[in-house]
Amino acid sequence: MESISRAEAKEHGRRMADQPKALTRPVVVLSGWRSASVVSKMLASRLQTLTGAGEADIVPYWFTKANTFDEAAQGLIERVDDAWPSDDDTTVEVDAVGFSMGGLVVEHAATWNKRQLRVKRLFTVVTPHRGASLAKWIALDPAAKNMKPGSEFLEELESLASEAIEERVCYGRLRDWWVGATNTAPHGHDPIWVPTPWWTLGHMRASGDPRIVVDIAKRLRGEDPVLRVTGPAPTN
Repeated sequence: MESISRAEAKEHGRRMADQPKALTRPVVVLSGWRSASVVSKMLASRLQTLTGAGEADIVPYWFTKANTFDEAAQGLIERVDDAWPSDDDTTVEVDAVGFSMGGLVVEHAATWNKRQLRVKRLFTVVTPHRGASLAKWIALDPAAKNMKPGSEFLEELESLASEAIEERVCYGRLRDWWVGATNTAPHGHDPIWVPTPWWTLGHMRASGDPRIVVDIAKRLRGEDPVLRVTGPAPTN
């Protein structure tokens, strides 16, 4: 069912940390809806360790106070411009890692009709590409309402993002009651999914899952991944 265990992933991580490798392009790491800054900071720090990149090469971004996707996307573009200035009509080309809503923010920033985020590769971790199960019952702001399954926003974003972003790698975890593992990849695609023990939080702890983090780092390093799509994710 999975191509690597948590223990094996941690061992990969130890070896990778001892053998730094230069990145092809800078990386921005996003938190999720109303997430504290610690989520993106910790994930960015872990990826720095696994690649050998410095703080100037992998930067975190969080949007705790953003009520709309426009606000979050605008802040993201400003963060990228501040870290890596560009005189072009778009930002510098980046790879992006988005936890939960963060993945959708990257797609929105890469496709909207203002200054755009230029994205080569996007790695999404438990992102509600097909909508969040929780948003059907709780939607406290416009951003959350846009994450309801079948929303017009998600349908339009899915078609635009497939053209704007060259490569998208989507990760899901079972027992993710907030989003649902089957919702963590665009329609017509299956996520790279991993099982989750019953005692952990399938959604909230995904950004620290060593299997997912090591696989992202492997891909950033230009090395063979340790996780792959193994078929449709089981229904949670």
